[in-house]
Amino acid sequence: MAKSGLIRRLFGLPANSFDMDETKANQIIEQAQSMVAAYGDVLAKNESGMINDITELPHPKERLKIVLKLLLKLNTGLTMREHLKVAFMSLSTFQPLTEQEKKLVREWNESLAYADPQNESNVAKLSATLLRVGAVVLPLQEKAAAEMTQLRKELEAEGYW
Repeated sequence: MAKSGLIRRLFGLPANSFDMDETKANQIIEQAQSMVAAYGDVLAKNESGMINDITELPHPKERLKIVLKLLLKLNTGLTMREHLKVAFMSLSTFQPLTEQEKKLVREWNESLAYADPQNESNVAKLSATLLRVGAVVLPLQEKAAAEMTQLRKELEAEGYW
């Protein structure tokens, strides 16, 4: 199938919806690759991976979903497809956060990063911190996990998995 036909099908557009030659299709694909590369940079810098502020995304989440699907359709290499699927599902970790939630997520992550199970006072301090901030952070993690499940189902339903 020509790239222009694939793009029309992915976006649910009728064959005569607009004029698209292969040059235009290639430009759209290059733009999609650029968008995913910018998102990949965000993921590479991400230290926690658990919960992230949605404002860290270089493009809106819905737009990233579309371009990731486009690239999944076009890529046949197993390794690249796996990277794209992980990137798609990782969108679930990006949630809208208040300033207070950002602060508590950061505190949660820092506490876990510096945890030393051999140091009893460190463990006590870690436990106290996790208990204090957990009431806010754990529901955010549950929300992200539920969204990740939905994203996987979306990929499965559309034949990407």
